Amino acid sequence: MEMTEFTLYKNRTWVKIFSLDISILLCSCLGPGHSKNIKKVLGIGVNTTPFVIRKGFSFYYYDNAELESFGKELARRVIQNHALSFQWCKKVKEGTDCLRSLMKKYYGKLISKEAFENFIKHLDEYVVVYVAVKQVANYLPKDVLPIFLPVFDENRNYSESIFPEMIDFFDSLAKTISEKTGYNSHLILSCVKSEFEHYLLTGKLPDKAILEKRFEAAVLDYYKGDYKLYSGEHVGIFEEALLGSSDVNYLQGMAAHPGKVIGKVSVVLNPHDAAHFKKGDILIAGMTRPAYLHLMEKASAIVTDAGGILCHAAIVAREMKIPTIVGTEKATVIFRNGDLVEVDAYNGIVKKIKKN
Repeated sequence: MEMTEFTLYKNRTWVKIFSLDISILLCSCLGPGHSKNIKKVLGIGVNTTPFVIRKGFSFYYYDNAELESFGKELARRVIQNHALSFQWCKKVKEGTDCLRSLMKKYYGKLISKEAFENFIKHLDEYVVVYVAVKQVANYLPKDVLPIFLPVFDENRNYSESIFPEMIDFFDSLAKTISEKTGYNSHLILSCVKSEFEHYLLTGKLPDKAILEKRFEAAVLDYYKGDYKLYSGEHVGIFEEALLGSSDVNYLQGMAAHPGKVIGKVSVVLNPHDAAHFKKGDILIAGMTRPAYLHLMEKASAIVTDAGGILCHAAIVAREMKIPTIVGTEKATVIFRNGDLVEVDAYNGIVKKIKKN
């Protein structure tokens, strides 16, 4: 990465959109939709969308200025035409059903290039309305939001598991190819979309050493649908530019459900590897999904890096009445297991009281 590129990223404010165990391959399928197709379909959107991926776990960012402009314009349109948001919700449901049907059809099979391209076509269409619904909710005025929130919540619940299902689907495709090629599944999932399609056409994969290096750490930096791919030492530089200093004792986020709690931190990136989590701990995660429910039920409070008013953590918080703050950007970086913190979910502030 050139120093000029590093400076450009360092001098911008970034919003973490999601934090999930999504592979390089799936990230490369989502990137064009977020950075190009949304704008192509809606006439508005974001241009810059970097992914940071380490060992199959991904962090995805929007430029805050671009997101603000995008979100506010979505809100303006919905306020003028309430039916627009309900049309998007209907398309999200239809798209969820369509993708599930395709994944069921091709699950664990040696998919053809044409079938894979058809799946990506439907995924591109889905991303547009999924993101529109998710982001507009964060920018609607508080006096207007209650009109839409029940429908938004129901819509998000309907589609909540689609990305975990998609992760499982891509894993199944990789395992099938692994059995045929002798490449480990994680290496196949470290291909980008064009390389995966090249394999489906020719039976040829990139060198194992290249894919192994990517799996350890990589950046897919999308701009208007095109990307640059970085690996190795460049990833740390990129992360530092995106996150800024980690030498802070408090973070600000969005209050998803009010309350104030003091407790010990338990950072959980993988909900299936959480033996250290105890009842009453404050759950800190990149973002939550249904697999986190057994932990959320025992948590005294929840804090996430990513998310808005319609994220999984926010919806569950409203249902379970758990003090919750979402969208802190880097809680999983700032806080460590055993830290004593105060979660002020009235004001959206998480503060470290005592370091472990």
